[in-house]
Formats: sequence, C-alpha cells, structure tokens
Amino acid sequence: MSSAKLDEIRKKIDRCDEDIVRLLNERASLVLEVKETKARDKIEIYSPQREQQIFERVKKLAESGTFPKTAIERIFRSIISATRSLVGELVVSYVGPEGSSDHEAVIKQFGESVHGVPERRIEDVLSHVAHGDSHFGLVLGRAEEAGFVSKTLDLLSDSSLKIIGEIYVRGRSLLSESERGQLRFFVVGTKCPPSSGKDKSTLILNVKEKAGVLREILQPFSDEGVTLLSLESRSSPLRPGEYSFYVDIPGHQDDPQLQGLLEKVRGLCSSFFVLGSYPIGEK
Repeated sequence: MSSAKLDEIRKKIDRCDEDIVRLLNERASLVLEVKETKARDKIEIYSPQREQQIFERVKKLAESGTFPKTAIERIFRSIISATRSLVGELVVSYVGPEGSSDHEAVIKQFGESVHGVPERRIEDVLSHVAHGDSHFGLVLGRAEEAGFVSKTLDLLSDSSLKIIGEIYVRGRSLLSESERGQLRFFVVGTKCPPSSGKDKSTLILNVKEKAGVLREILQPFSDEGVTLLSLESRSSPLRPGEYSFYVDIPGHQDDPQLQGLLEKVRGLCSSFFVLGSYPIGEK
C-alpha cells in the first residue's frame, strides 16, 4: 500500500474518531438531562430494564457491520458506566475480595466506573443496601453444581429488598465450592423495576409436608400454561414440617396474566414470597 493511500485512510480514521468523541459528549449532555428529569420526578438512577434495552438494540445495529459483535455490549457498558458518574457515584456492595467472581460480576453489570465495596457476608451486603449506605448489592444466587444458595434466598425473604437483576459469570465464589461452572448473581435494591417485556420472577413457596404437595403446588402453573424455568426444594430448617420450593418463572409480577396465578399459588402456601421480578440476564 502506498504511503499516500495509507495517509488517506488514516485521515478517515481520524475523522471517525472525532465523530465518536463528539457523539460521546453529546450523549453525556443528554445523560445530564436525564439526571435532572429523574431528580425532579424522583425516579431511580439505575434502570436495569433500560440498560438491557440499550444492549439489545446496539447488538442488533451491529449485526450488519464488520465491528466485532462480542465487543459491542462491553463497549456500551463501559460508556454507560463512565457517564453514570455524571449523575453521581454508584456504590455497590458485594461479598469480597476484589478480583473474586463476585467482584467480576459487579464490573460486568455496572462497568469499570462503579464504586464496589467488598463485604465479608451476605448479611452485610443486604444491611448496607437496606440502610442506604450502598445503592445496590450483589449476592450469589445460584451455583451451577450446587443449586440455589438457600441462605441468600431466605435472607431476602426476611428483608424488604428485592432482586432487580441477574448476572451470569463463570468461576468460583467465596460462598460456593464450585471451582468452575456458571455462577448466577442477584442484584438487589429497594425497589422492583417495572416490566421490561422480557422478565423473570423468583419465588419462595413454603408448604406443609404432605403426600402430593408438589403436584398440588404446581397445578396452578400448569393450568395457566406457565413453564417453570427452575424448581428446587428442601426441608425448611426454620420451619419444621415444611418444605421450601425455590421457583423461577417467566414474566413480571405486575403482568396481568401472572397476578391471578400468583394469588392462587399464595392460597396454597403457608408462606409465599416474590423475591423480585427483573430483566432476564444473558448466560
């Protein structure tokens, strides 16, 4: 390639870079407008359903181009994380230390600009979110080889916090004996996000031990044509003579088609908890 041709291509790249920087600044200005609007209307700073919509949209836009498709979401997550600092530092507690799979999940969900606060226990993470010391928390919800982390779900059922998102990473958590395999983390906050149109709800169903109880508790789901995404059970250590069923179902608890179903199931349980409804995370 001649030096003249190379110089011409480099000038085009420079112009592209200038456009990218200009558009990033324009986007940052729009983020500040969003900040003002959210502050006036008292709307949560972090919107997991909106971010999910952005990622899905930009990945579709990238399908017809030559830029590496796998890098698009990572780049936009960094852009969102960097501009989020314009609306105030986002503080997220997690079970540390830095460099763990838990920390990796924080970065994957919130980007490099997040202020992550490592804690020793799940209880500490939830406490800091509940008392407003952290905006959000991140806790291990399920390990591929060990199933749901019952401690996490039980603590959430006894708190006012809600699962507002999920992240999947491969690795090892301090709370899991799984050296490899997929780990599923929950983002927890004080308010359940609105429906995104592509959601999942996590439930705990506590029922008295008796013959046929599983069939009875699952019948309403079958009647409504709702497929369970996951189902695990165990004897309740806190409630002798009861079983706890941990259930994931598609949909949001505010969806009209789910509200009637959830009420039917509630009537069959000694206690019933919707731990959260949130956008489905990519595995």
